[in-house]
Amino acid sequence: MQKISIKYLDNMEFEASFEGKNEKIKLGAPIQYGGNGNNVGPKSLILASLGGCTAMDVITLIKKKRIDIETLYIDVEGDLTTETPQVFSEFRVFYHFKTQNIDDEIKQKLFKIAELSQQRYCGVAAMLRKIAPIKYSITVNNEQINS
Repeated sequence: MQKISIKYLDNMEFEASFEGKNEKIKLGAPIQYGGNGNNVGPKSLILASLGGCTAMDVITLIKKKRIDIETLYIDVEGDLTTETPQVFSEFRVFYHFKTQNIDDEIKQKLFKIAELSQQRYCGVAAMLRKIAPIKYSITVNNEQINS
């Protein structure tokens, strides 16, 4: 079981603490909803959870396959519906790899690793896919990679 606690601070600002962890995250509402606009909103944390989950999978698989990369960064976007309550209608995950050791075999391995994360390993993606489609794309050294 996982457990978090939310504490109200002031002016639509909250603090999330995580059982067994020293880290805390401040959450807040935008100005139009009474917040100060300085903190992350709950829906942004959903996107961060998706990005973090798949990043951990990808790095684990890259290490297992002994692929040398310089950097990995992942952008995650989500479209919200216009009706209340606003929910995500689509997610998009963009994987960006940079590596010196580049050939077609490495490109395809990186594509397969991202695909495995999205389709098999990332529990957050599995949960979110039940509410909205998740599209993803992979670039290696700024080149779009397709299967």
